[in-house]
Amino acid sequence: MIKHITNQLILTAGAWNESGQKDKVLEWQFERQLFDLQLATGTNHEGAMEILLATIEEKELAA
Repeated sequence: MIKHITNQLILTAGAWNESGQKDKVLEWQFERQLFDLQLATGTNHEGAMEILLATIEEKELAA
C-alpha cells in the first residue's frame, strides 16, 4: 500500500511539474495522496515527505 501511494505521488508530482506547476487539480491530488501516506505510515506531513524523498532517492540509485 505504501509503495503504491509513493508511486502515485511521484507520478502526480511529475505531471504537476510538466503542467508548469499551475494545475490546481494535480496540486490537490498530490496533497490528498500525501495525506493518504501520512495515514498509512502514522506520520505527520514532514514524515510523509521524508518517506517520499527517500523513495525517490532509492529509485534514482537503482536506475
